[in-house]
Amino acid sequence: MKRKKKSMFKWYLSVSDLFIEGLGLSFYGSYSDVDNNSTDTVPRRYNWQGEWVPNASTSSGERSRSQLHINNKEWRTNTSLNYIFNQYHTLSLNHVYSGLTRKVSDVEDPANEYNKVPQSIDKQYLVWDGWPNIHDGMLPCSKGDKACE
Repeated sequence: MKRKKKSMFKWYLSVSDLFIEGLGLSFYGSYSDVDNNSTDTVPRRYNWQGEWVPNASTSSGERSRSQLHINNKEWRTNTSLNYIFNQYHTLSLNHVYSGLTRKVSDVEDPANEYNKVPQSIDKQYLVWDGWPNIHDGMLPCSKGDKACE
């Protein structure tokens, strides 16, 4: 049996011409807090056809007896700062962050060392880039492209 409790929040912001003309800022952020409970105490094993056989071990559960409680907390953000110098040149700074923290406990096996290991991961990317827009005279225009008119 699984029960879930979820909490999720999202934020979004986009601003053009921030302080000066051509400077733009956008931000997206989300946070979720999810609790999962998984109980496996049935005294049998199942195969892929749905058939079961009694469990040969003294413990119950398909693999082992467990009443897991898993809590996942996850953060994500994406921030972008752009400056348009003119119709031909743009400068951009982007930052992406992703983080996950997981806590696991099992009332059937509270001393399980695996559940005591910190389970978290954080990733960040920062990209600074400047580029000419596609129609800066270095690349040919397509027929009907309004930027080339």
